[in-house]
Amino acid sequence: MIVLVWADTALDRGMIITQVHYKNVGSAAEFHAAVAAAERTGRSAVLLHVQAPNGQVGDVAVRVSGGQKD
Repeated sequence: MIVLVWADTALDRGMIITQVHYKNVGSAAEFHAAVAAAERTGRSAVLLHVQAPNGQVGDVAVRVSGGQKD
């Protein structure tokens, strides 16, 4: 579960998440599996690679609920 976005710009409707912590994802199921895998390894955050509706791409770090505090 994502609980906090650390970014100047939050995730917005219409953005496409293409990677979760450097792993390509092509569906909601793959996204959830990648976040769960990160949580199981004790990560407190993952990096999302996203594409905005206008075609711009960028990375957003998000905290996950299962990780340890840094």
